[in-house]
Amino acid sequence: MSWALAWAIGALALFGVAVCCAVAAGQRVLAAERSRSAARPDEGTGGDAARILRPRGVGRQLWGGALVSGGLGAVLLLGLVSVLLVNSVWPAVRVETPERAAGLVLDDDPRLADQLAAAEEDLRVLGVPNPVAANYRHPVSGQLVAFGGGFGELPDPERVLEDLLYTLAEPFNPAPRFESHGAGPLGGVVTCLDPSRSLERGVGLCGWADRGTIGTILVFGHSPGHSAELLNEMRTDMVTVQR
Repeated sequence: MSWALAWAIGALALFGVAVCCAVAAGQRVLAAERSRSAARPDEGTGGDAARILRPRGVGRQLWGGALVSGGLGAVLLLGLVSVLLVNSVWPAVRVETPERAAGLVLDDDPRLADQLAAAEEDLRVLGVPNPVAANYRHPVSGQLVAFGGGFGELPDPERVLEDLLYTLAEPFNPAPRFESHGAGPLGGVVTCLDPSRSLERGVGLCGWADRGTIGTILVFGHSPGHSAELLNEMRTDMVTVQR
């Protein structure tokens, strides 16, 4: 269930509770007025009977309760419409780890569980929301591609990506330099390590970031251009849109 649907159900439930409370309050007021009127001596004028059937002030109180509940319902409905519009214009996105991504196969070896859990915790410390870590391998050569990323609100995606890439590149170069590459149809920014400034050649380290997702790959024996191309292909398979 999406968060927008959950919000809608909650709003409708609150509206229903508000209406029920208003009706119950009106009924209690009406019952109290009738009890007070019934307790008065009957002067035989017929006025008390009229007051019992239509006590003074009850109409105003009932209308007041109806207006309050109606106003609350209008506010909830406006919020619901706003949320649904925002969700349709800026749909929620997730970064997942499918069985295959860009032709690579997910390595689901249970012995790597602790390693991946530690990697996800490192990502969380670096400011990556809902961190995800996984290893992929080439189906023929078995070459390893390490992935790390996450999804959620990223007010400054470039800064988060920069911090993440600097941390990942530190074992290869304490003062790494990076270069920008095309981000493909999903937009955002794509940055890769400049191998000419790396202590170990052939390191393919690239990452993407936008307002809702971030991801990096580490692979050996790839040029920056090849790594960026692989990253974009994996990104297409790993980023899912939920409306």
